[in-house]
Amino acid sequence: MREELRLESKKYRFEKLGGITLISLVITIVVLIILVGVAIYLSLSNNGIINRVNEAKEATNKQTATEKMNLKITTAQMNKYAEKQEMPTLKELSELLKEDNEIQYVTETSKVATTEYDVPSESPTSIYTKLKEYPYEFEINASLQLASINGVKIPNSNSQNVSQPTGLKANYYIKNETKSKSAFETITSMSGITISKDNENNIDEYISYSTEKGYTVLKSGWYFITGINRTAASNGYNNTIISLILNQVKIVMCEMLANQNNAYATDINNFPIYLNEGDNFYFEFYTYTGVINLQLTTYVYPMF
Repeated sequence: MREELRLESKKYRFEKLGGITLISLVITIVVLIILVGVAIYLSLSNNGIINRVNEAKEATNKQTATEKMNLKITTAQMNKYAEKQEMPTLKELSELLKEDNEIQYVTETSKVATTEYDVPSESPTSIYTKLKEYPYEFEINASLQLASINGVKIPNSNSQNVSQPTGLKANYYIKNETKSKSAFETITSMSGITISKDNENNIDEYISYSTEKGYTVLKSGWYFITGINRTAASNGYNNTIISLILNQVKIVMCEMLANQNNAYATDINNFPIYLNEGDNFYFEFYTYTGVINLQLTTYVYPMF
């Protein structure tokens, strides 16, 4: 009798344990289904992870395309000024862009995804252009500034005509200077370049400075950028690139080649440029061969 009771008790405990295990399994499956549903929702909803990743990729692509287009405009300005000491017109810029293999089209009328090349007016007020690599149409106004992307106006874009640059304000300047650079050394005006300003007048009404952002433009207008370089003494060979980093876009001002006896620069090392209020820039000096006792200097002057 006792043996039967023990067997019955074991059977009851086993059945109870089995029942609890089955309930736990069902609950686990339900929880997993809920978690999978939440994960799918978080991934595929409008504010989901996949959508946010796509938005971040789109923003990065648009920023890269914008920087590339700004660089093309700036390069055209620099080349025209170096050749004829004057800024290109919008018509001249359109002709230069049409010759660029990276440009899909240039037109006076917004025609996204067209391959038409058409700038008939002698004095257009705006042109529209598109890079082959990116799906964005850029509007460039008569001031040679980007005015819109795919029809959406760019904040702080300058839509009015901009006058030609005037003479330098020689007593208003920023001077950036570095000496004795080592091989494969990069120095910027936020990390080691000696910065000085004029003593008689206040450049700070045009440009401010911080170690975090470099220079910030306070007044829109034409500025003159110039690079001066020379060797004080040398015991080897040295190549150095001086660059202006404008809104995170690198503009090479000049490449300086030097040996024991002399130094000389290639490319353009001075040019006017129209800077908008809020633009950020700094200078970068990069030495990639040899060691030399070298003095490198850049200046920024207002021209309005």
